[in-house]
Amino acid sequence: VKDKDECVAKTNTNIRKADTLTAAVGRIQKRLDGARQLEADIEAAIETQQAKEEEQQDLISDAETDREEASRRYESDLKDDEAAVKLLGKAIKAMEHTPALLQQRGSRALVLKANSVVELLKHIQGTLEKEIEQEKKQEDDDVEEYEKQEADNKATLEAIQQRKSDLSKDLSETRSDAESEEQDLTNEEDRKSKVATLLEDIKPGCDWLLSNYDKRREQRQEETEGLYTAKEILSGSVSPSAA
Repeated sequence: VKDKDECVAKTNTNIRKADTLTAAVGRIQKRLDGARQLEADIEAAIETQQAKEEEQQDLISDAETDREEASRRYESDLKDDEAAVKLLGKAIKAMEHTPALLQQRGSRALVLKANSVVELLKHIQGTLEKEIEQEKKQEDDDVEEYEKQEADNKATLEAIQQRKSDLSKDLSETRSDAESEEQDLTNEEDRKSKVATLLEDIKPGCDWLLSNYDKRREQRQEETEGLYTAKEILSGSVSPSAA
């Protein structure tokens, strides 16, 4: 820096640059803080969706296990009931000939008892057959309800997984934005540091110029007057004794 005006102009210019850069750094830092907060919020939301996904998967798995167990019980009970009906059928068929044989022997009381046993067996067989039909209908209804609930549960799971996927994309974009803001912040801080260094470099010289400006001006004025006097003496317009 060669003179006062240049010193003042350069200092003021760089101070304005420093102020502008300080403001820019503040704005970028604010955006970066917002991006980091959003990143944390999205990560928390993803964790929530992950917990929901695991819970929904457990729900589907437990329902499937329960249905399989119910189906096994139904098949086992059905097998037992059908075997009982078949056995009763054989017993009834065998007993139906008994009254005729007893009647031939003239035992009316035994005939009545035999007929009563046959009717009882038929009643039990009919009751079991009705129960089998009811169990089949109940099983069909249970399977239908399970399939409906399973479809709803899987739809819910897919919605959770889609939400988690969307959040993961948002997180990726937010992290990218944050990284960009961090780079901008680094660049602006570097520029600010360079301006601050420049101000520090020119400060000693400017301080010296400003503090000695009046004295130097007086010296230059005296030098100018001396030169003017010397010129007049040389030209003969003023005598040396007068000067």
